[in-house]
Amino acid sequence: MNDVIDIAKHFCSIDLIEEVEPIGIGHINRTYRLFLKDGDDIILQLINGNVFSDIQGLSQNVETVLNHLSEVTDKYPQYVNTLSGERYVETDDGYWRAITAIPDSKVWLNLNGNSYRAQSCGTTLGEFHNLLRDIDTGVLKDILPEFHSAKRRFREFHEALQNADNKRQKTAYSQINFAKDFENKILDYSNDIFSGVLPQRVVHNDPKLSNILFDSDDEAICLIDYDTVMAGSVVTDFGDALRTVAASANEDEKSVDKISFDMNLYKQFVKGYINEVKSMLTDKEIDKLYYSPLYITFIMGLRFLTDYLNNDVYYSINYDDHNLVRAINQFTLVKDINGKLKEIKSVIISDL
Repeated sequence: MNDVIDIAKHFCSIDLIEEVEPIGIGHINRTYRLFLKDGDDIILQLINGNVFSDIQGLSQNVETVLNHLSEVTDKYPQYVNTLSGERYVETDDGYWRAITAIPDSKVWLNLNGNSYRAQSCGTTLGEFHNLLRDIDTGVLKDILPEFHSAKRRFREFHEALQNADNKRQKTAYSQINFAKDFENKILDYSNDIFSGVLPQRVVHNDPKLSNILFDSDDEAICLIDYDTVMAGSVVTDFGDALRTVAASANEDEKSVDKISFDMNLYKQFVKGYINEVKSMLTDKEIDKLYYSPLYITFIMGLRFLTDYLNNDVYYSINYDDHNLVRAINQFTLVKDINGKLKEIKSVIISDL
């Protein structure tokens, strides 16, 4: 932890630090919590420079969004500049930045059927979109172009497939064919989402369950992890949240018989979300909502599969076939969602 302490001294007095705790649930960045004697704890994070090349733009986006949120609510953390007034600290390992910690908060990796938490997640995402609706999207940098675009993800998939070794291609044979079978449908939906017909709004772009903080009463407090906050569509945020909120198992689950899309959790999430945003959504956005859980879940499965074919260069893994397991997991969830699309659509209509 000595390297973390060396970084921490740029954001606070070392004398204030009581404990450093690693937070190990992210795929991309290294994250730590600094417990301070004065109670004003700090979240310290090493940003993955291989993923985020525009550190200046990323920092500007995060600061813009958190400053705006702090003007209208005290639920969200605040950006912490260094003691010398900089947005981040540059080291040989990458870039370190900090935000304030939310006291007495916790994270769930799976809701285990808890409908109250699911509705609270929907309310929190809807509130997030609502609170940021007045920000001019033009002030935000596009730090990850085509982030949720199927065109980009399939391009990367086919490149990986062409270059992958024979062993990995054979091991992933079924998942490769599944991806190809869905390609046209996914591309058609993606073209609709990114055609310019839907309004550009400030969105999170990674509102998975582990990026939602809860209090001791299981009430969702706020979204965290703002590296991907950019202009985009609320439709993809909606689907991305449900990919984990309504899943019966987390994305590392190996047993496919444990993986399904929980319709009760979905209904409760939709209830909370729609109640917050129904006055701001356009008819075209509403029309596209129902398919987005399938779309984003498929995109994540495709990204895991692509990384597996690329020999695991993007996502952190704990064992050799970890990304393949994740891909199988997500594609299994896609199959279940696909069989429930009619009911999924009817729930949205009934809540409007």
